[in-house]
This record gives sequence, C-alpha cells and structure tokens, in this order.
Amino acid sequence: VKVYSFKASKRPMASPTPDEQFHFVALELDDEYLFVLLVAGLLTFEALLVGFILPGKARNQVYRSKEMEGKIEMLHLTETGRELRNVIGGYPDHGNGRFSTADMISYAQWYKMNRATRIHRNFLEQLPIAVVLTLVSGMQWPIVTYIVTALLQSLAQ
Repeated sequence: VKVYSFKASKRPMASPTPDEQFHFVALELDDEYLFVLLVAGLLTFEALLVGFILPGKARNQVYRSKEMEGKIEMLHLTETGRELRNVIGGYPDHGNGRFSTADMISYAQWYKMNRATRIHRNFLEQLPIAVVLTLVSGMQWPIVTYIVTALLQSLAQ
C-alpha cells in the first residue's frame, strides 16, 4: 500500500496553508487480480443465468400448462372487469399470490415452483457476501482466491 500526500485546505475556496496536509490511500494490486475480478463477475453472471434456468423453467411448467390456459385471464377479468393482456408465465405472482391458490394450481406444482424460486433467492442472498469476500481476499492472495472461488463455484453447481 502506498500512501500519497497532497495539500488541500480545510476551508472552502481558500488556498492551503503549509501545515494543512491530508493523506489518501492508493492500493497497488497485482496483475493477477484481474482473475479475481473475472471470477467475481462470473459469480454474478451465474446468478443471472440461474434465475432464468431454475425458477423460469418451473414457472413455465406450472403457468404455461394446459390446466392453466385461460385461468389467469378469467380471474383478472372477473375481479377487475378488465382484460389482461401479455401475461406470460404467471407474472407478477411468485408462488404465493392469487395465481397460486388451490383453485389455480396443485400443491405439487406450487411446491415445485416455490422450491426453485427459493433456491434462486438463497443464491441471491449469499451472492453479495461471496463477491465482497472474493474481492477483498483477492487483494492479498489473488491466485489462491481465484482458484478456491472457481473450484467452489464449479462444485456448487
């Protein structure tokens, strides 16, 4: 870590006096830190993909099934008096709303969709911790951090 000094005034719009000196810290990172940034970026990209793959697939199997055909639109028309257009995959319901009642979907369908959604949400809840720890530990041990994070990421899948 290098410490750089510069002179600035504590008083706005005034020139610094000789005794006014401030310090700031500049980090020098190894070239290998780029690998740490890469693996942290891949973690976030994986979270995005898992969101489409896991809950998206379960949602499509539940809300695009033949049993659900027209039920959502009919419920909306009955309750609001207006037609519902461009509803794909049961949005905005995430498994605990009006489109997921016992009249609409079975318990097995509800369980499958909620399980997939919970897996993805758990991943999203842990993601900030994993990314911050990866970036911070990579400052000291970039190669070890890259290898361990990449291994854990591949094993977790």
